Amino acid sequence: MKLEDRLKVEFICYKNQVDGYKAVESGKVDLILSDMWMPEMNGAEFSAEVKKDPRFARIPIVAQTADVETNGNFDMSHFDAIIQKPLTKAKLSNLVKHIIEDGGLRKGDGGVPVNLG
Repeated sequence: MKLEDRLKVEFICYKNQVDGYKAVESGKVDLILSDMWMPEMNGAEFSAEVKKDPRFARIPIVAQTADVETNGNFDMSHFDAIIQKPLTKAKLSNLVKHIIEDGGLRKGDGGVPVNLG
């Protein structure tokens, strides 16, 4: 059984931020999982772009990165959580649990994104 079937979610992947933002504008996005190092616009820039629009401010955005010093390299203030690479089934399951069972992601003290491992 596929992971998305077990978690009862649908994953949609986009090649770049422009296509991803179009998906957000379609209104069919409940969660954004964004890499930090992307062409054209990095993950922090993308998350800032999404969050500045009041229509999308409620959508949780999770940074996916292998960069252990993300906070020093990027403005992480627009992210709700961080998942360290490699992305595993356990980490995705934990993320979905936080959103579905716990009612969403909550930023830690001082607005710092929640570290989901």
